[in-house]
Amino acid sequence: MKCVANHMRCFVVMILVIISFAFLCGCVSPPSDEKTVAGTGIVIYIDLEGGFYGLEADDGTQYYPLNLGEEYQVDGLSVGFTGTIREDVATIAQWGIPIELTSIQSLEDRNGEGHFTIEESRSIAKDHVKSMDEYAQYGGTNLRLTGTETLRCPYCWQFTYDYDRLSMKDPNVIDHVVTKVTVEDGDVTEISQSAGLPGDIMTVGKLMADSLYETTVDLVGRVSLLGQLNCPCFNLTSGGESVEVWYDMMVEDDKTELPAVSVEGIGNGDIVLVKGMLKDSGTYHQKGVFWAENVIKYP
Repeated sequence: MKCVANHMRCFVVMILVIISFAFLCGCVSPPSDEKTVAGTGIVIYIDLEGGFYGLEADDGTQYYPLNLGEEYQVDGLSVGFTGTIREDVATIAQWGIPIELTSIQSLEDRNGEGHFTIEESRSIAKDHVKSMDEYAQYGGTNLRLTGTETLRCPYCWQFTYDYDRLSMKDPNVIDHVVTKVTVEDGDVTEISQSAGLPGDIMTVGKLMADSLYETTVDLVGRVSLLGQLNCPCFNLTSGGESVEVWYDMMVEDDKTELPAVSVEGIGNGDIVLVKGMLKDSGTYHQKGVFWAENVIKYP
């Protein structure tokens, strides 16, 4: 019996040694708590902590991919993916659930049946703005994309465009319009607009109302009487008021003569942007004339 017992102890010891060796060489792994996930969604750019790309699944779950390839780092890209949740990983992003991707593929090729891509949606938004009466019938120009926001619903984006046009209230005034267009899987679902001049540009009416003498400002307006007055000057009209703009023979009280400003290429009826100063009474000029530092067509 003693011999048998010794043999049993030896057998148990040998088994324990084999198991220990197996763990050391990696042949046997301890049970894993890792969770596998799979689904579809979009890649979104997050402007936090220096900026990074995340994954937002169709069910709204947000994942922070630890190994997203550069070719998939495209804001709004539709993808299918599988991966392993890494609960043992902490990130400085403080956004989404850390996930190690095991597969990912683009779903952008719709073949006429799938979802609309961000590029297609952007084109739809741009064409919609250009077809609007506010743009087409009021001389819309300088259409620019100034912002793109990925919305929470799948294949949804909001695109911000701005452009310049003739004011609906005063054709002598140029309005700067900001338009936001929401596109949901190819359909335009919401539009918002705001119109007015950029904050650093004034109308003549505003200048006169504020009496901003001896202050450099940017004025917008329509040119008239160029070459028809007994002075190197023209009338500029906007906001219901006009001012006489001089571009030469501008002499200060101390007899300093300011440099002439070119009006080459400017004609009557043109809308221009004039940088300069509304003058107060002086020895060599009358109160209420405007001395130009620069004259360019607008926009």
